[in-house]
Amino acid sequence: LLNSLSNGIIIILLNKNLPADQSGVFLLLLSIASPIFIFMSFDLRRKITAMQTDGFDLVKVFAIRNQLALVGLILFFLISLLAVEKNLLFIVAFLSIGLGKVFDSITEINFAIFQYHSSESKILVTRFIKVLLCSILLLFHHLNFYYIFSAFAVCNLLPFVFYEFPAIKKLNNEIALFDFSASIADVIFLVKKNLNLAIASLIMALSPSIPTYFINIYMSIKDVSYFSSINFIISTVYLTGSGVGFAMLKKLPTINNERGQFFLIMKSVTVSFISYVFFGLFFYFISCLILLFNYTYRD
Repeated sequence: LLNSLSNGIIIILLNKNLPADQSGVFLLLLSIASPIFIFMSFDLRRKITAMQTDGFDLVKVFAIRNQLALVGLILFFLISLLAVEKNLLFIVAFLSIGLGKVFDSITEINFAIFQYHSSESKILVTRFIKVLLCSILLLFHHLNFYYIFSAFAVCNLLPFVFYEFPAIKKLNNEIALFDFSASIADVIFLVKKNLNLAIASLIMALSPSIPTYFINIYMSIKDVSYFSSINFIISTVYLTGSGVGFAMLKKLPTINNERGQFFLIMKSVTVSFISYVFFGLFFYFISCLILLFNYTYRD
């Protein structure tokens, strides 16, 4: 929830301070980057949390994660070249989103390690720091795209460098930040083991982004800005509901009987559904106020 809020603040800053064509470039590149980096994660966070690391220790998994994040950055660059006009705006947006997504994807592994060691409070602190950093930018007015685009990378980078990674080192001192020591054979083995889950994650991540691609092709980059911003609100409703429900499933491995597991799953589904309805109605009734506040720039 806090992560969605921090990304929402970035979108508000985009729409309140920049013309729609500039914010549209950022949001289009973001819609390209997200599925790529989700796919390249190969579901490692869930695997680590469930203690199913395919025989690898956490140090080697972290090294593999670094290599996959680098490959994701290269793929993001190549696809972006085909989608967006090459200019200074593109360069700044690509660098900020690429760097931000690399550290965000590595952060997912950090979070899995925190969960592995039952240190979930560190996840909350990290996301709170990110929201705080993003919120500070709301105090400033008339920001240009340099500041706003860079904020996406900075707000992902600073919590990682100053809080997450030092906390990881305390849990496992052998983990290194720039560790690329995993062999190609190890990477290929893990990719093969998790390919089905990675493809499933890619399909789920692509679903809300596909309309953005068509809007960019058949309409305009300004329309990308309008659609993507509203689509983010809808996605937040989904994340809110699923986040509340999924959090309850952590207790599932501790329940030994099928009846108890069934009732916990049904409870999780029920809570998720109620959350969808509640937050969906909430966003529906205040949608006009959100859009009025969100779009105040005049071209």
